[in-house]
Amino acid sequence: SYLNNDWARDWGAIEKYELRTDSQGNAPVPAEIDYEDVTRSGLWKDSEMKIRPEGEE
Repeated sequence: SYLNNDWARDWGAIEKYELRTDSQGNAPVPAEIDYEDVTRSGLWKDSEMKIRPEGEE
C-alpha cells in the first residue's frame, strides 16, 4: 500500500497527517517549534536514569 505520490515510504507503512478543523471549520494556527541540534559523545550523561522499583506502575 502506498499513498498517492509517496513512493519513497516503505511498503505498508502508511502515515498521513492532516489538520483537523473545529466545529466552525477553522483550521488551527500552525505551531512554532523551537529546536536545536546537539552532538555529544557516546559517553555523555546528564544524570542518572530514573528506574521505578519492580512492581510499581
